[in-house]
Amino acid sequence: MISDSELNADVVDGDTVKSPDAVIVGKIPRGFRIRKFVGVTGPSSEKLDAMTFIEAADQ
Repeated sequence: MISDSELNADVVDGDTVKSPDAVIVGKIPRGFRIRKFVGVTGPSSEKLDAMTFIEAADQ
């Protein structure tokens, strides 16, 4: 699940994926977060999707 206070919306998804950190997360919320972070971090969504949390935070 992901919440966005600006949109006043919660996204809940039954489909899951395993992140590079080996954490099971919601597929749609993960994709939403990655696309959102592209604008502030610089790397493409494909690169961010393949990075661990620490690798992405170091960008």
